[in-house]
Amino acid sequence: MLESTRTLNGFQLSFGRPASAGGSTLIGYLLYRDEGIAGSPYTLIYNGTSRPEVTTFKVDGLETALTYSFQLFSLNTRFQSATPATLNLLIGTLPERPSRIRRADVIFVEGEITVEWDSPSNSGGVELIEYEIWIDDGAGDFSINSAPEETPAAGATSAVLSGLVTGNTYGIRMKATNLIGTG
Repeated sequence: MLESTRTLNGFQLSFGRPASAGGSTLIGYLLYRDEGIAGSPYTLIYNGTSRPEVTTFKVDGLETALTYSFQLFSLNTRFQSATPATLNLLIGTLPERPSRIRRADVIFVEGEITVEWDSPSNSGGVELIEYEIWIDDGAGDFSINSAPEETPAAGATSAVLSGLVTGNTYGIRMKATNLIGTG
């Protein structure tokens, strides 16, 4: 099972047809979910009997910041699959990027600057973990595959960037990371 198109209270679920229908004709799917609390009971949220062509389902009405468990069973003309496909999913979205990135220090220290930023206005509904800060090479080139220069913790609103060469103009890119991923 795959998820896509996340919102703060749901997502689009996609699933593929099983490799085998157990020697009989595939006739549909049953989708269950728990209440977002470990050990809570599963409830049928989609009965796709007689609809084997439907392999996407929009799941709404979930609570942000809870991790829900889903079970998908396939049905043939005789049986329900013995083992379900499963998905555990934390509900929320990627965070917005930090805003108002600015140079903080007034006094220049050779080879470094301090930058400040405002936390994202939208954390995606779940806890922020860290920020990622990239600095270009002084000529405007950000290396796509490079690791961030700094990864300040979620509560930070400033960082000291070092290793800079006097006279170069540097670009800075920032991203916020929450429990869902990096925005």
